[in-house]
Amino acid sequence: MPLYKRDDSPYWWAQININGKTIRRSTKTTKKSQAQEVYDHLNHELWRQGQGLQKLRKWSEARDKFISEKSSHSSIADMVRHLNFWDQHLGHLMIHHITTETISDTPLHFEAATANRYRATLKSLLNSARKDWGWIQSVPVIRMQQETKKRIRWITREEADRLIAALPDYLRGPAEFSLQTGLRQSNALNLQWPQVDLLRKTAWVYGDEAKGKADIAVPLNSTALNVLYGRANRHPTHVFTDRKGSPIKSIDSGTWAGALKAAGLENFKWHDLRHTWASWHVQNGTSLQELMALGGWKSFDMVLRYAHLSSEQLIRTAQNITTHQSSQNALHHADSHASYEYERQT
Repeated sequence: MPLYKRDDSPYWWAQININGKTIRRSTKTTKKSQAQEVYDHLNHELWRQGQGLQKLRKWSEARDKFISEKSSHSSIADMVRHLNFWDQHLGHLMIHHITTETISDTPLHFEAATANRYRATLKSLLNSARKDWGWIQSVPVIRMQQETKKRIRWITREEADRLIAALPDYLRGPAEFSLQTGLRQSNALNLQWPQVDLLRKTAWVYGDEAKGKADIAVPLNSTALNVLYGRANRHPTHVFTDRKGSPIKSIDSGTWAGALKAAGLENFKWHDLRHTWASWHVQNGTSLQELMALGGWKSFDMVLRYAHLSSEQLIRTAQNITTHQSSQNALHHADSHASYEYERQT
């Protein structure tokens, strides 16, 4: 019997006879439909292995190989966290036994956006296993959840001034610099003097440090320049340093929370400084095309999030048809008057 139950196990067991040998393995599932799927995969792959066509691979082998290949990726820490989660649910499987149903039955108790990041990492691993390593013949369908678009969080200049004042001295510089340039936290904190040209009023973010993997030129306005002038000669390489004069590695969550409370702000993250920078730009007339270039975005969809803030420009544009209609009305009135005078005189 291909599938059977044992008294000492809650799972279905598979029995496969191949090349005169009998192989018995647990399917690690209590659902017979899933057990049948595991049995079919196992039977097929054991046959292929017997034919010398393909070696069976464990999930752990795929995970370790994937992490090794992606070790230099900027998001490797996130990938490892995602795979550690999947390891708890898929660690007992051969990579061929990972199915759409197996993935769908795995509970991801996160918000949709976060859950989708976990699924995307798994999909990337399975794609590598098929395309690059030749370990599997196909990749199961991995369904993503519908993500709710969140409101862009930004603050006014007055609120920003309160926040800057509430931060400890060593964080005021990078916070103000982020507000003036839109740089992400890591790019601001890790900024080094060789990336700055004060005479040309420009800084650079190199592609290997940028989210979009492309070099970004960062124009410096007068406020950003003043921040840099105030940091001159404090450290030989890094622009921003902590209380001890060492490069800032991260932002302490307690320090940030304390500053928010003192400034009377809630639900505001460091990355929202970038949203604030973009919002200020759009509200003051910067076009979305210009904003896209300034922020180093590759997709126009990313800047469309700020389109609703450009109301002043849209109001002026809305007047276009009013002006046109007024001209048409004036012309129609003139024509009617001329026709009336002609008829009266004749």
